[in-house]
Formats: sequence, C-alpha cells, structure tokens
Amino acid sequence: MKNCKDILSGRDLGDSDIGTVLSLLESRAGPNQRLVRAFGIDNAFTTTDKLYYREFMRNARFLVLRDEPGWRRMRDVMLDLVRYESQSAGVNEILLVPFVQAVVLKISLHTLFSLPVEELESVSVRLIAEQINRLWIDSKSPNTSRRFLKDQWVLKKAVRTILPVIEEDNPEKNPLNLILPAYETLWRVVLRGFVEVMFRSGEAGIEWRQLLATFLADPTSTSFKRAIDDTGVSVAFIVVETLRLYPPTRRIYRHIKREFNTDPPGLFAADIEYLHRDPDIWGEDSLRFNPSRWIDVSKECQDAYMPFGWKSLTCPAKDEFGPRMIGVAVAALVAEFKQAWTWSVSRNEDAIDGDGPLEAGRDAYTTLELRKINA
Repeated sequence: MKNCKDILSGRDLGDSDIGTVLSLLESRAGPNQRLVRAFGIDNAFTTTDKLYYREFMRNARFLVLRDEPGWRRMRDVMLDLVRYESQSAGVNEILLVPFVQAVVLKISLHTLFSLPVEELESVSVRLIAEQINRLWIDSKSPNTSRRFLKDQWVLKKAVRTILPVIEEDNPEKNPLNLILPAYETLWRVVLRGFVEVMFRSGEAGIEWRQLLATFLADPTSTSFKRAIDDTGVSVAFIVVETLRLYPPTRRIYRHIKREFNTDPPGLFAADIEYLHRDPDIWGEDSLRFNPSRWIDVSKECQDAYMPFGWKSLTCPAKDEFGPRMIGVAVAALVAEFKQAWTWSVSRNEDAIDGDGPLEAGRDAYTTLELRKINA
C-alpha cells in the first residue's frame, strides 16, 4: 500500500534522502502523453501548467455539482436513455457493451455540455465510443499505424456531428478533455456493476435489485446511503464494492526522476487493482463481489481503497457525483432488464458465470448479449 501511495505522490521508492526533480503534475503528465498523441487533448491528466490545472479542475467540479432536484432530473434522463437505447437496439437480443457505452456517453455529453439527449444520434454516439475504445487501446503501442490515423479522423468527424463548434487546433478547447475522464471512468464500472447485481449474485442479488429500485424512485443522498434493515447493505455499498473490484483505472502511472541522475525518468505503476484485491487486506473473499464487507470495514481497507486516485490528484467527482451516477446508471439498467432477460455469448471467454472477478479489459465481453427469455 505504501508503494502505491509513494508512486501516486511522485516520490522516489529508493533512497528517501535523495529527492525527485519532477513536480507532481510533471510526474503524471509524462506517462499520459500517449493520450495527447491519440486524442489531441490537454487536460488535468496531461498538463504541467499549475494555473491551467487549477482552472480545469474548478470547471470540472462546477459541471458535476447537483442539488437533489437535479438528481431527480438526472434519474429521469437516465431512464429515458436506457429505454430509448433498449427499443432501438432490438426486441429480443441486445449486445450489452455498446449498449452501456451509448447510455454512459450520452449522459456524459448531457452533463458536460447540456446537450438535449433527444438530439444525440445513437449512430454517432456509438461510433465515438467505439473509436475512443480503439484509440485508447492502440495508444499503448508506440507505433502509429494507418488504422490509428484513420480512427483519429473518424473520431474527430463523429465528434463534430454532435459538437460542431470545435477549435481543433487548440488542445485546451478539445471537448475530449472532459469527455474522456467522465466516460472512461463510468462505462466499464457501470457494465460490471450491472452484470454482478443482475446475473452473478444469487439470492442476495434479489435484495440488491430491490434496493436499487427503491433508490431509483428517490435518488437522494439519503436514499443512496440508506441500508436494508436485515442485511445492512446500501446502494452506496454496492457502488463502492463495484469500484473496489473494478477500479476505473487499474494501474496509475507516474514518471519519477531522481536528483543528480541524468537518465530519463523511470516509469512506475501503482497497481490499484491488485491493492483492491489483496487478500492480506480484504480477506479470503477478496476476489468476490460482496457489498456487505463495507458494513464494518476496517481502517486498513479504507486506506487501501483509492479508485479515484489519492490525495491532491483525485478525481473531482469522487465524493458525490461519480458514485451516485454509477448507482443511478446501474439501477436504471436493472429496472429495464429486471424481468425475463438472460445472457448469452458466442465466444467462451465472454462468459460471465465463472468464478472470480469479471474480466476488466476494455476489449472484454464483445459478444455478451442480453436475450429475452422465451422470445
């Protein structure tokens, strides 16, 4: 745990008497330059400019502020989005990954840019989601292929259909600065939270789905944190357990350069996924989805839990907006598919009924379908 916190703080893991020469922003920006290359962005994850960083974070915090009436409106929009995507996708069979991606990307665009969801064309939204996913994966390779360049062009064109006023030559004005951290933080977590609650939780899942339905009817902070009397589980616990088992960023990278060292900065990874699943911290059931572990959670577990980063570089949505939005999204999906739906896959590696956690990769579950029973 200490190593992870040292890395996230940009501190040297070796001799503590020797300092580092990179600022915290520089330490984070270096490993994220692949995202600059892929998406042409300049945001809080890629900048080394303190003033720009503070302004970006101030704007991000403002965008995710919601009062309780605002959360009820958000609930209504989410339900409409899920219902519309369900009706558009097909009557009896729905590919789950692009479905969740479309819903989460639309709610992100609505939240960040106040775009009316009825004007967000599903074809363009799904294309944006697909291109973001492909470019994100391909950006990990130092080579620039013809497909990579084509995907960049296709993404820019698709974004322009939704946000036509774009200063393409100004990275600070690129709408992907906001879209990427919001959408990427949410969609994979929402997908896996829904699958766990809907298809992998046995009898406990029945109570959890009812709890989510109650929260959806009253999406307040009080309802989010309210526990079931007989089990002690709340929607908040379902969400934090989802974030524990499936953190939005599995490994967070930092560049660290020691004083008096002429070599290039070293690349270090804080393995958040490993930390969140370490049986020495979380117990023998560390690989099991178990929201009840949060009823009487130890301080060691609380200290090891960092799905949104740590200390000064944490996500602005971590305390309220992010967790509650995940709860609303999972609850809306459960409400839409709570009756007479099962799942199927066309390749064995996409099956969701095995032991242990779900696969966490961005390219997992591409053939996972929801299928109407007796259709």
